Amino acid sequence: LHAMNDSLLEKIWRTSPDSLLRSVRRRFGVESARAPVRPTWVRVNAGPLAGRELLLATELGGAWAEMRDGTYDRELFDRLVVAVPLAGATVWDIGAHFGYHTLSFAALAGAAGRVVAFEPNPFNRERLALNLERNSDLASRVAVVPQAVSNADGEAEFVFSADIDSGDSSCSHLGAALPPRPAEAYAEFRRERVPTVRIDTLLTQRAGEIPRVLKIDVEGAEFMVLNGAQETLRRFHPKVVMEIIPKQLEAMHTSKEAVFAFMKEQGYGDGKPIDDEDWEWVAR
Repeated sequence: LHAMNDSLLEKIWRTSPDSLLRSVRRRFGVESARAPVRPTWVRVNAGPLAGRELLLATELGGAWAEMRDGTYDRELFDRLVVAVPLAGATVWDIGAHFGYHTLSFAALAGAAGRVVAFEPNPFNRERLALNLERNSDLASRVAVVPQAVSNADGEAEFVFSADIDSGDSSCSHLGAALPPRPAEAYAEFRRERVPTVRIDTLLTQRAGEIPRVLKIDVEGAEFMVLNGAQETLRRFHPKVVMEIIPKQLEAMHTSKEAVFAFMKEQGYGDGKPIDDEDWEWVAR
């Protein structure tokens, strides 16, 4: 999840699919091929993780520098703390990447809170584990689940990258979702079958961890996640914070309008924009 201005969004969708990956790389400070940059432990200056350390490639600037400065997705966190009493809350982070949001939620939820982080990419999980180990008090509040959340319990093809610091691993996705570049460009990406699970199924397994907040960032498969969460949404009405990119939804044979209509059917009000990509819903 990250804020992008209107001109950048227009540029992404008016050019080739390959430009999406290039835009992601620019966001992470990688504009062209170069020697790999080794991430280092850096202290976060502000925001929910102020004073804590994360393993970041800040030499590249971009989103890495924003994370160090504590300004990455600042709008999301500012809105969340106003809308939801987070102290002691349970947050489900669906699409946890390497843990920036996961650890931020853990810090905001406090010692009595709980974060369940879902991340099927093993390389993202490895970096997440390092960040949790470095912040052991927050780690005690976090459970990491290696499943992909979807609309069915079973298995699905997952396309993923080991390259975290270029931003490529943030483009990992279910095989049915919109790929961030042409298929022939995936020579260095891996394809594996991964276990999938519905939120409604998870709730029967984690009955003591009913989410007060659902954060969903799954590269176009957001509607699949919602369809597997209908009972949870109707019964418990967690606040939903979700990435909405129309072109990715279209590739999944749905639309932004269909997502909005679905949320109303579950008892939610109109979605409100947080930034150019992220939206929030609360129960009516």
